Amino acid sequence: MKNYSVANKFGLYSGIVILLVLALSVFLLTPDQTTAQIKKGKRFSRTGNCLECHPQEEIASGTPHQPFARSECLSCHKPHGLVGVLRLKETGAALCQLCHADEEIGLQKEYTHQPAAKGRCLACHDPHAGRGAAFLKDDPEQLCFSCHPSSEFTRDQVHAPLTEGCFNCHEAHGSDHPQLLKQNQQELCKSCHETETDALAGGHFGYPVGERDCTICHTPHSAATERLFTSSLHAVVEEGECESCHNPPDDPEPFELGADAEELCADCHDASEVAPEGVHTPVAAGACLQCHNAHGSARSPLLNQTVNNLCLDCHSELVSVLMGASQHPPALEDCSNCHTAHGQEELALLTSGTTELCFSCHTDLAAELDGELVHPPFEEGACLDCHQPHGSNYQALTTAPRTRLCGDCHDDLVEWGVDKVVHTPVKTGDCNGCHAPHSSAGAGLLRDSPDELCITCHTDQHDSGAFEVVHPPWEEGACTECHTHHASRFPDLLVDRQDQLCFSCHDDLAGETPAGGSSHQPFSDGECTACHLPHAGQLEQLLPDQSGRLCLTCHTSLAERLATDTTHPPAGDLDCLVCHQPHTSGRETLLVSAIPELCLDCHDGDEESFTTSHLGLSGEQLDCRKCHDPHASLGEGLIFQNSHSPFTENSCDVCHPGDANDED
Repeated sequence: MKNYSVANKFGLYSGIVILLVLALSVFLLTPDQTTAQIKKGKRFSRTGNCLECHPQEEIASGTPHQPFARSECLSCHKPHGLVGVLRLKETGAALCQLCHADEEIGLQKEYTHQPAAKGRCLACHDPHAGRGAAFLKDDPEQLCFSCHPSSEFTRDQVHAPLTEGCFNCHEAHGSDHPQLLKQNQQELCKSCHETETDALAGGHFGYPVGERDCTICHTPHSAATERLFTSSLHAVVEEGECESCHNPPDDPEPFELGADAEELCADCHDASEVAPEGVHTPVAAGACLQCHNAHGSARSPLLNQTVNNLCLDCHSELVSVLMGASQHPPALEDCSNCHTAHGQEELALLTSGTTELCFSCHTDLAAELDGELVHPPFEEGACLDCHQPHGSNYQALTTAPRTRLCGDCHDDLVEWGVDKVVHTPVKTGDCNGCHAPHSSAGAGLLRDSPDELCITCHTDQHDSGAFEVVHPPWEEGACTECHTHHASRFPDLLVDRQDQLCFSCHDDLAGETPAGGSSHQPFSDGECTACHLPHAGQLEQLLPDQSGRLCLTCHTSLAERLATDTTHPPAGDLDCLVCHQPHTSGRETLLVSAIPELCLDCHDGDEESFTTSHLGLSGEQLDCRKCHDPHASLGEGLIFQNSHSPFTENSCDVCHPGDANDED
């Protein structure tokens, strides 16, 4: 046992040593990280690497990213995968964060640059090499201008630090201060401007502004005026009349207001002009500073935000409305296109009456008021009866889907919805496919005459000249003589049952089947179009095919027999109407006359050969159908194939003794 244990231990130690040697060999023999997708063949070799196919100078130039500079392709890329497919170890920012922690670049801070916050590192940086230490895709300023309009930064008067680059004042990724500033605003300004000097106070009418917010009067980037004043500047500030609102500069509290803000505004702005009775609530309440800055702003008139942002702060319910599928461009652009901030609430703050306001853009619609037939809501200027002013989930800013919208006034729309057949435009809510919404020259606000309107969709039926036989109503474009335009209880939007509709013109066919007679099944079922085309065709009676072939589309078993058996000439010639009526008959099987008269129209029943073959009987004494098939048979003389033996052997006297002409 002892020897066995020692041997085991020796074997274990030997195995460990061998594994270590193998691991060290692999480490020492492994090529650099550029060796990827190693494979024998035309494209790859044992000694190949990434840079043989992807030379560094062709991928990028400039300051290289460290892994790229070291040829460490596998720091970011996986070595295997489909040829032509770039495979990364991670996607988006997750790849960058393998080396660059959030804390390192400031992404954990309160304010973050949007591209960085969304993981869009490559919006600014090139992954291989770029400009400067941060390998940017472009010069820093040009890169910033790709999102921030350059017009705000290139006016006549440019702030000196901006000439040296955006990053003099701003962080690139994240900051503890708004606007990604490197310091709070006051400290940042102090880093260049001496704020404790008399010169600064002298330039500000004696007020000690060193600890105040410079941007209430000055723009930090560029301006059209000297001293970088904001584009919209309060008149008292521009004229240096600060004491109109504030305590004197030598007062212990120089920046305190001399009265409540609303009283101060009313000293200059006549309340009867800016706040008449019924005015916008914030104006009536004197809450001027809810919308305006007291000193200066980049937005006229002294607005503290863009117009739409100001409005949506209170009217937040409109945010989702403005994002609807159908958006009103003026509302998206600027609320003041239609509204005035100091307007009357009962008039929705509109700058003018609804009709006048709508026509100021929709100039083409004004002429429609002179149309022959004008839609009442449009004529009354009630645009908002049908349209939303800001946005809608429905086409053309309508307040509801077309069918429901039109149904608010046209009650019969509700009934149409339960009918068996609904016209496709009605079903899909496309009322405007046929009707003009504002005015029209035709009845029912139709966009065109009914016949022209129908063929805009039913294009395959518009060329009557291509047909030999045309149904008169269709030729005259009188579609509505047969069809209703919205919905029907009958197929094909017919105004009545098909047979009743046809009988309204073809009254000779109306009526009951004669007693003891027969009726063609499609005719009995009221299915006239089973045999006739409703609009136009190439054959008489608007038949879709030659009458015999048409019959055989239903009488299929007869068609098979006619193809193989001996045929009765009228049937073989597919001349069915020689013997049969197409609609009704006073006789069975739609016969045009009684048997044997019908047969004797072609066969001479008194001829000697005829009587000899028929036991001496004349044709008038016989019912041909008892022995002969009227259409086709394998038997000679169209005799029924299955016959009584004495009959087939011509031994009639077995059953019928005596002379056929014997009265007994």
